[in-house]
Amino acid sequence: FIAERIIICVDISSELRATEQIPDITGTMRKTRIDLLKFAIRSFVFAKLRLSADHQICLCSYTDSNLAVVQTFTSDLELIMKKVASINYDILHVNDQLMDMSSVFGDL
Repeated sequence: FIAERIIICVDISSELRATEQIPDITGTMRKTRIDLLKFAIRSFVFAKLRLSADHQICLCSYTDSNLAVVQTFTSDLELIMKKVASINYDILHVNDQLMDMSSVFGDL
């Protein structure tokens, strides 16, 4: 595999507070959209890094006007999983690296 540098940007908005009914073998569970999003990101990152440990992941979150770098490029699976778990509605207060959304690719 060719090493990839992957940027995952998460839109932190009020819609993520909504819940969804997810059927499973024991019945229907209610999950917030942010929990479902975290599950999807964890699954994707785990699969990519299992294919090649040379892939690097960068995790960002943004609102209407600002972007926060939650984790710069890394291949450290444990670190990425911890950062994904930290995603919440107040994520922009976790990191001082705020930037204009239009400059995301130049800054990373």
